[in-house]
Amino acid sequence: MGPPPDAAGYQPDPGVTHLGLADGGRWIGLCRVDPLRRHIDGPGVVPGYRHPRHYARLLAAACALLGPGPAELESWGDEPGVLAGYRQAGFLDVERVDGWELVLPASRSAAADQGPDV
Repeated sequence: MGPPPDAAGYQPDPGVTHLGLADGGRWIGLCRVDPLRRHIDGPGVVPGYRHPRHYARLLAAACALLGPGPAELESWGDEPGVLAGYRQAGFLDVERVDGWELVLPASRSAAADQGPDV
C-alpha cells in the first residue's frame, strides 16, 4: 500500500513528528511538531470535539515532545476560546490575521465562460 495517487512525489520530512490526540479510543486531533525548529504547526481537532480542553491537551503533548524552552505555535482558524487557551499556556500573538475576503466582480464575460447553466 503506497501513498494516494494525488500524493505522488510526496516525501514526509523525517525530522517532523505527527502527533495524534485520542479520546475514548477515537482519534480526535492532530498536529505537526518540528523539534529542530521548535515549531508546532496546525493543531486541529475534529468537529464535535472542538473544545478548548482538547486543543490544550494536544498543545501540552506537543510541548512535552519539545521539552523545556521557547516554541513557535502556528494555528489556523481557531475559535477565540482556543486562542485564549494558547495565551493562558504562555504563547503570545506574534502575527494575527483574522480573515480575508475577495469579492469578485460579476461580469458578463465570466458568466459566458461558465457555459449555459450560469
